[in-house]
Amino acid sequence: MEKKMSSAEVDYTNFLRQTQGNLYNILNSRSNVVDPKRSSSSRNFVYKHRPRKASISSDGYPYVWIKGGSKEETWKSHDGKKKGFIVTFPIIIHSTDDDLNRNDTGSLDNDQIAEDIENTLDSRKAMTELENYGYYDIDIMVGDLNEAEEMSKVVYERIITVTMKLTLEIR
Repeated sequence: MEKKMSSAEVDYTNFLRQTQGNLYNILNSRSNVVDPKRSSSSRNFVYKHRPRKASISSDGYPYVWIKGGSKEETWKSHDGKKKGFIVTFPIIIHSTDDDLNRNDTGSLDNDQIAEDIENTLDSRKAMTELENYGYYDIDIMVGDLNEAEEMSKVVYERIITVTMKLTLEIR
């Protein structure tokens, strides 16, 4: 079971891990991103690590995976005490037509989840929260829906890329 991370200050020693945790905390709210299959339950739906298909901890499709991010140093102050970064996090949505009710809604589920994620991250509340942690120039890019066959199921995948700038003091 995924545990909620505390939304903590982002600093040079923890910024990739903590940024992932902050995104997780924003998206792992049923009021922000609705699980189209079981909106009234408490099943895991948003993950910081890709759930294993055969794992007991994975409750199946659909799910949202906030994959580990990457960083790019963009500048450094003359005295070496501050650095600027661009951090990028892929948010991957997987859904399938093979659900409990045998409805073929995988692509529609994926569309709805993507819209919920985009609206949530683009909301004034989420932007303010991220800005309070020092992020700026936040960009959200929703990718196209792709499909593949996996274990005799059609699996729909979409990647939402979140890119943010961050200035950090180096200690």
